[in-house]
Amino acid sequence: MSKISALIFSLNEYELIKPKVELLYPYVDEIVIIDSSTDKTQKRLMKSLEKKYKKVRVIWLSPLGFVEAYYKIGINECKYEWVLMLDSDDIPNEKLLRDFKKLVNDKYDA
Repeated sequence: MSKISALIFSLNEYELIKPKVELLYPYVDEIVIIDSSTDKTQKRLMKSLEKKYKKVRVIWLSPLGFVEAYYKIGINECKYEWVLMLDSDDIPNEKLLRDFKKLVNDKYDA
């Protein structure tokens, strides 16, 4: 069975990330959050996700003003071949997540 990494990019958006982690958690094998939060409270809240959910890993990077610069870093941080990349405001529905997991587990070449 293939494994899936979810990669999420965030900048001071804990309130958007927490429900996304809860939604993704049953469907993926790891969740990597690239966080560029400038607010110490936001950083602390993001780190609390790591403590609560063992599949979650938060990596803090200095803010650059655009997320595209972090794509390569984020993908390199993911452990698994399949990567579901999301911005903080992307909200996948459960049907998409189920279909994605099925696609990966059925060994399609995509």
